[in-house]
Amino acid sequence: MIHPGNACTASSLVRSTARILTGCAIAALATVVGLASLPAAAQSPGQAASGSGKRAERPSGETVKQTTPGKKHGAMKDTMPVPSRTVLVFPTDGKGGVSDQVSDVITDTVRARIAASGKYQTVYFLRSLPTVVRALNESTLTNNEVSHPFDDDAKLRKLMPQTGFDMALTTSVDSYTYDAAKNQVTLLISARLIDFRGAKPVVKAAAENASSAASGGNAREIDLANQVAHIVAEKLITSLLAQ
Repeated sequence: MIHPGNACTASSLVRSTARILTGCAIAALATVVGLASLPAAAQSPGQAASGSGKRAERPSGETVKQTTPGKKHGAMKDTMPVPSRTVLVFPTDGKGGVSDQVSDVITDTVRARIAASGKYQTVYFLRSLPTVVRALNESTLTNNEVSHPFDDDAKLRKLMPQTGFDMALTTSVDSYTYDAAKNQVTLLISARLIDFRGAKPVVKAAAENASSAASGGNAREIDLANQVAHIVAEKLITSLLAQ
């Protein structure tokens, strides 16, 4: 027979033992779970995501700090001096026929060569320039004064103040010949770079000529003329800028 007091004591002992065993079981389970998670935590982020040795792609929501390649080069470029003076380049005066057709080649070559020198900027003269349009509307300039030929000192002295620029470049085809027997083109072109800043214009002038090959083969006359015009225009600007 168990004494009632001893029965209470036995019951309490059983409950305490159960609590201890339950606590140990929970601790053991936590330990097992923790050990099981260690390999995954030891892997790199890419390995955990993909299960292989390759790095997984960066999550799309993660902000990536981008570098700016060439920043040093860009900074150097920004510090390069920009030419402060602008040359107003007038269309080339031709002699009619093919000589008029090479006008664009001459002016384009001239502008490209001036820009490459780094000494000046260029603007191509057009009747549609805002200052010229205003001068025409106000009758300060006439249609004749904004038309060919531009290699005219009196015309330029009146025209230039209305354009807003103080430097002008004029070019003209002084001689154009074509030898059909040889299929050969010969060009003589002159140019003037005029500075209108002072009381009296300062003029730099040059003239150059060149011919295509003695036998042009099957080349068209206009193609030969464009080639020679480009060569002569290069020589002209090189000569003017060297003065």
